[in-house]
Amino acid sequence: MYTLYNFPGAGGLAAEAVMTDAKIAFRSVVVKPEEGNRDTSWFNRINPRGQVPALVLPDDSVITESAAILLYLAEAHPDAGLMPPPGSSAGGQVLRWLLFFAVNIYEGELRRHYSQRYSSDPSGAEAVKQAAATHVAQNYELFEESLGEGPYFLGERISVLDYYVWMLSHWVGDRSWILEKCPKVARLTDAVRNRPAVAPLHEAQLT
Repeated sequence: MYTLYNFPGAGGLAAEAVMTDAKIAFRSVVVKPEEGNRDTSWFNRINPRGQVPALVLPDDSVITESAAILLYLAEAHPDAGLMPPPGSSAGGQVLRWLLFFAVNIYEGELRRHYSQRYSSDPSGAEAVKQAAATHVAQNYELFEESLGEGPYFLGERISVLDYYVWMLSHWVGDRSWILEKCPKVARLTDAVRNRPAVAPLHEAQLT
């Protein structure tokens, strides 16, 4: 059985949704935000960076980084159909956009929400925040252009990318912006949200 270290609404939510939806056995351990830092020795033994999420495998090895966890789950559980076949064009596109979100939007949201961490000058935090918000918006608009008729990125077939976009889209804060500027993204995230296994997680952690 897997053990997922996370806290509500944080970066492990997509993995939690994937495992719940695919009926992959796991247990959750909540790491409170004030405990998820470099001064918390017990969690630092699991992830030296002191950050959630962290997934402990049955052999006690650890995977960190939310996108890496999703890719591992897709590879370890091929019957769940979380990724297209390896080497396929569709698989390449899922990889492309999953890493695009990890590098640009996940990191951009961290800079927006924790801007004080990204400037050695306290007076520069607001500029970091504004630049990050612009960066995130521009990258959502790029992804919007890539989407087809849906409901998911691959059409009728859900993939780990869809869960990731659903999670991150709710970090934007202003849902009206996504509805107005990125209606296809909104449609994708609603499709994930309305899945029977995901809806309770959404209500508990994102509303």
